[in-house]
Amino acid sequence: METQNIEYKESFGDSVLKAICGMANSNGGTIFVGVSDDGSVKGIKITNKDLEKITERIVSKLGIHPEIELKKRKRKKFFSD
Repeated sequence: METQNIEYKESFGDSVLKAICGMANSNGGTIFVGVSDDGSVKGIKITNKDLEKITERIVSKLGIHPEIELKKRKRKKFFSD
């Protein structure tokens, strides 16, 4: 279940950047990418190169250096920021 400090996104995009910005300006939190609004893991196809690009995008747009953790549940990958 989403809360003020937990957000689910099915894919990485501008909505993730907005959520990161909002959390950075409040009490912080965790964003799970590859997870639907109801909390079920949809999974994403992601490589180390993709993770590097995502990190670079967050740093260049927001000036924030995220901690990204790749996770796997039931053979489906997702990550949290």
